[in-house]
Amino acid sequence: MATISITIPNDKVAKALEGFLEIYPNSERVVSEDLETEGEAKYTNAQWVSEKMRRILIRDIHRGLNMKARKEVNVVVDDTIAE
Repeated sequence: MATISITIPNDKVAKALEGFLEIYPNSERVVSEDLETEGEAKYTNAQWVSEKMRRILIRDIHRGLNMKARKEVNVVVDDTIAE
C-alpha cells in the first residue's frame, strides 16, 4: 500500500483550514437516536480534511478512468440500422 502525504507548515495550518472549510464545510453530523436533534460532529476538523481529501481523490480517479474509457471506445457505425 502506498501513502500520499501533504505537509502544511505549522504557521499556515490555521489559514489553510479556514480556506478548506469555506469550500468544504465540516457539516456531517452523527444521527441522533431520537432523530429530532442534530447530533454531534461526525469528524474533527483534522479528520474531516483527511476524509474529504480521500473522497476527492476517489472521485477524481474514477473521473479519469471514465475519461480514458470513453477515449478508447470504438463505436461501429452501421449505416444499415435505418433506411
